[in-house]
Amino acid sequence: MCKRRVIWLVLLLVALTFYLFENNGRTLAALLTCVLVPPVSFLYSFLRCRRAVLRISVPERMSCGASAECRLQSSSEGSTVLHIENVHTGEAEQYRLFLKKGDNIVTLHNECCGMLSLNIRGMEAQDLFGLFSYKISREVKAQIAVVPNVFPVDIVMAESAHAMPDSDRYSSAKPGNDPSETFGMREYVPGDSIKAIHWKLSQKTGKTIVREMGLPIVSQVLLRYEGWKEPRLTPDEIHGMTSVFVSIAESLRDKGVDFCMEWGVSHFDIRSEEMLQFAVEELLRSPVWKQKTELTRGGGFSHVVTLSPNHDPALTDLYNGSRITLISPGKEAGGLQPDGIWRRFFLPETMMEQMMFVEI
Repeated sequence: MCKRRVIWLVLLLVALTFYLFENNGRTLAALLTCVLVPPVSFLYSFLRCRRAVLRISVPERMSCGASAECRLQSSSEGSTVLHIENVHTGEAEQYRLFLKKGDNIVTLHNECCGMLSLNIRGMEAQDLFGLFSYKISREVKAQIAVVPNVFPVDIVMAESAHAMPDSDRYSSAKPGNDPSETFGMREYVPGDSIKAIHWKLSQKTGKTIVREMGLPIVSQVLLRYEGWKEPRLTPDEIHGMTSVFVSIAESLRDKGVDFCMEWGVSHFDIRSEEMLQFAVEELLRSPVWKQKTELTRGGGFSHVVTLSPNHDPALTDLYNGSRITLISPGKEAGGLQPDGIWRRFFLPETMMEQMMFVEI
């Protein structure tokens, strides 16, 4: 722009010089052209751009490591700054973009899961000759959910002092351990409880028949997420914790186990696939790196699984008697801790192999 202004001033001085030495209609016209055309161009462009339209459209979701197209539609040429923030991990960056009239495509790529917030707070345009610039106040926003790469987790539920086999709510669609509700009949296999043998039917058929009992549908499993740490976790560590957290939740749901999820001040009772998907999207919107998960609940859960970098001793006091599993990013060996908490560690780059099997 400075270069163009210098050229304009040179032309203006040349036209003025010719007019002073040769005062006629042609030199006057040249001088007036140099003087009046740029302001007229600026006024025309300014009035036109006051009605400028700027839109942004993005897909609703994308996978980690994948690319997605962000479409910016502008009714005029100009430059702007695209601000991108991952609300979940705290990552933030910005790009200077030069927009042409019409559609402009920006390719987005993100390695960490979370909710990407895209924001443009205005645009800077120029007149036809590029001599003057002015700001167009237009703010447009969009969001993209970057979903974690979920992997299967083989979950084994260990015995707990707070197990609730006598719950009065059981499923008639899935097998479990309700002594009063029969899910189905089958032949005895080694390892079956003797209490499950149907003696009358076994005597009639000449085979040892056992009853499959109903599955309790009370929420005995609590999944907690704690992403706060001082100093703060890296985006890769948060991504790893969220991926493991959602993978365990998906695997519990596939097993037909109802459970609860909580982080920060949010709490969800997961009874359906739709509720799980809603809860996961809310988690991706949550800035877990800057908020602590409140320890306000206790009892009623026989299995507590916490994804957290912090070993909080209050967990043992609050969920005394429950099976507590603490999963953290790191290289440590883990195992049973003196306070009764079972610790597991994983590295974000090898989490799929390390967390294929989880006992809770």
